[in-house]
Amino acid sequence: MVKLSPENQLLLNTKRPCRVFIPASLLEDRVSGFKVGQPMLLRARYKEANAMAYHRYVGGKNWVPTAPKRIGGPGEAFTINLRRQTLPDFLDGFPSISYANDLSKAWVSDLAKVGMKWDGDKVSMTISEEPAIGEAPFVLCGRLLGGLDYQPDAIFTDLEVKDAFSMGRLMRLYHDGEDSAWIGIQVARRCFFRVIYPSFDGIRLRLVYDYTKGVSTTTIYQKEPSSLYSSGDLVEANALAFGKGLSGVMAVDEIRPLRPLEQAILRHGNRYEVGRVGAEIAYTILQKRFGHKDLVIMEPAKGGKDLFTKDGTVIAQSRLLAHYGQSWLNSQIQRHMKQMTRKLGVDFRYNRKAEVGYAVLSVLYGSEIKSLVVEVKPKR
Repeated sequence: MVKLSPENQLLLNTKRPCRVFIPASLLEDRVSGFKVGQPMLLRARYKEANAMAYHRYVGGKNWVPTAPKRIGGPGEAFTINLRRQTLPDFLDGFPSISYANDLSKAWVSDLAKVGMKWDGDKVSMTISEEPAIGEAPFVLCGRLLGGLDYQPDAIFTDLEVKDAFSMGRLMRLYHDGEDSAWIGIQVARRCFFRVIYPSFDGIRLRLVYDYTKGVSTTTIYQKEPSSLYSSGDLVEANALAFGKGLSGVMAVDEIRPLRPLEQAILRHGNRYEVGRVGAEIAYTILQKRFGHKDLVIMEPAKGGKDLFTKDGTVIAQSRLLAHYGQSWLNSQIQRHMKQMTRKLGVDFRYNRKAEVGYAVLSVLYGSEIKSLVVEVKPKR
């Protein structure tokens, strides 16, 4: 029997008024595979609360875990059963996760469900949606990167998923020992955010996530986006119309989204969604009209260049202007072109292999898009 201290730490339930910590030698006698001094994760069943929780032993003579508040509070006593928690146990017991579009986010389905299977270091997450937007169900494959780790009231494991450009994105599988499981996605630096809704539209896996400032979206491409757009030929444009000091200005007319989804995003999308379409158009132009292969679209939250080739020789900035009145449009084009070419100058300092940069500015005219492309060389 154990009792909870004022800090919710587990103590031996003795008649003595002083604190009596749980000796690690007691666990070695009672828990299969437990060794004193050997760090490990433990799964505890609290009999009286009919609840489960994960705990960590970090080594030392005593085991001093803290019980989650959902288990109980100071002074309560429990009978606990312990067992060693392994990665196979974690993966075998990982439950399916159901999602509802409670925030009425656009371009995603009403309901989604994620189920998980594993084989060796391979993990397959099956995403089903109602109603389906893309292919249903969709299977996202990942590779386990290691074992289990611990955070208060949950344990997790990391995996890497590859996008259509063969670039890796880090995700995490969390479980609290009960029915609560969730997925985390790394967006910037080493921060992982909780996914609150996944959706696949046939090209993009969009993950809506919760972070300190609200709700945002990140995208993992499962297919190259160039199939989403048709475009005209590459022609010379009037460089002087877009600011002094610009040369090599080219234009691509008659760019059209081929699916109703992208057409609707252009009409009603937010800044991130419209900017994402702009990056996809830039990808299409640089691939089909300039012949650059192995292009990668960056996640905007990471900062820096928007697109690049895997060998690092080509970098690009992209934007899309929508919903501007004609009287404002020319001045906005000049302003954004100057900003983008200036930004490329900064990007060259951090991308020493880059031999050329492109500023791709797309502009929505009614239902048609025109893109302007400025080629920039590094000044070294």
